[in-house]
Amino acid sequence: MITQFDIQADERKESITISNEEKMIPLSSPYTIRTEEVPDPLAGVTISGVSPALKQGETNAELFVQGSYTGVTEAQYLVVIESDGAVGSATFYWSDDNGETIKGSNILTDTSPIPLNNGIAISFEEGEDLNAGDSWKFIASGFSYVSSLPAAPYEFYVDYLTGDITFYPDQAGWQIKINYEGKGTLVDADDINQITYAINALEALRSQTINLDILSAILPDSDAPDRLIEMADTFYYAYLLFNPDKNESVFFQLIAPSRIEEAISLNIIWITKATTGKSIFSASIKVIRQGEIIGNQTESNFISEPTEANPTANSINLSSITISSLNIKDGDLLFIKLTRNGQDGQDTITDDIKVLAIYLKFLQSPKD
Repeated sequence: MITQFDIQADERKESITISNEEKMIPLSSPYTIRTEEVPDPLAGVTISGVSPALKQGETNAELFVQGSYTGVTEAQYLVVIESDGAVGSATFYWSDDNGETIKGSNILTDTSPIPLNNGIAISFEEGEDLNAGDSWKFIASGFSYVSSLPAAPYEFYVDYLTGDITFYPDQAGWQIKINYEGKGTLVDADDINQITYAINALEALRSQTINLDILSAILPDSDAPDRLIEMADTFYYAYLLFNPDKNESVFFQLIAPSRIEEAISLNIIWITKATTGKSIFSASIKVIRQGEIIGNQTESNFISEPTEANPTANSINLSSITISSLNIKDGDLLFIKLTRNGQDGQDTITDDIKVLAIYLKFLQSPKD
C-alpha cells in the first residue's frame, strides 16, 4: 500500500506576499480550504468574505458581487430595484444595514462594477429586465483567527504546516479573499506517486528473513523437544515436538548479517491438536564479538505475547518475539535459545506443539 502524504517544497529564502487569494468555503463538512502556498505563521493570515446573494422578486437577472471587503464587522447589504427596465436604464438603491439606512439611490444599473463602500462593488447580468421591488441581500465581513477549530461565525483556524484553513459552518458557500506571506507550495501525494512507490519498494527490499533450520537445530540431552519427521499425504516434513508439561529448549547459532537494524522479530510457526488455550514462547540471546571469550556474555531474555490456538486442530499458528537493544554488529556470533514455556501458567495449551519453522525477520540498512 502506498502511503499518502504531502511534501512542502520551499526553494525561496524569503516569503512572498499573497494578496486577495480567492477561494470558496465548501458547502459541506469539514469546511476547509487549502491556500496555494503555506502561510508564514510569523506574518499571520487575514481573511474577508462575502456570502452568496439571495434574490427576491420575479426577475431572472443575477447580481454579481466583486471586490474585497475592507471593513471589520459584519455588513448586511440590501440592493433594491427602484424603477423597471433593462440593465442600463433601471435604477436601484442600496443599504449596508439591511435597509435601515439608505446609502445611495436612483443609481443606474450596469454590467460593469458599481462601487458601494468598503471595497465592495456590484454589477448586473446583461440581457434581463429588472422589475421595481426586485432585491438582493448579501453579507460581507472580516474573519477572526482562532487557535483551535472555529466555534462561532466568522472564525477561522489555520494549519500552518499545510495551509489548510477551516471555517465555521455558517459561512459555507462564501467567497473569501485571503492575505498572507507565502513560504512555498505543497506537492499533493497524487503528484508524487512515483516517489512514494520507490520509497515503499525500498522498504520492501530492506526487509530480510533468515530461516533457522530445524534440521540444524542444537538439541541438548535433556529438556529439549524431540525432532521428528512425519508424512502428510505425499510429502514429508520435519518438526520440533514441544511437551505441554515442560520448559523445553532448542538452540541455534549463526553469524549476524551485515547492516542489521533493530527491532528484530523471532517468529515461530506451529500447529497443535488443541483447539483452545494460549502458547508462550521465550528467547534468550547471547551476542559474541570477535576477540571475546565464549561464556562471558550477558544473556538477553525476551518473551512472546500469548498466542491463541487456532480453533481448527492442526491449523497454522504464528507466535512472534520482539528482540531489541542488542546492538548487533556485522559479523557478530549469535546464540539463540528458544523455549516453549510449558510450565508457565500463561501457557494453557494442554497438548503438544509441533514447531514447523523458525525464522528471524529484520530490516537491513541501505549501503552507504
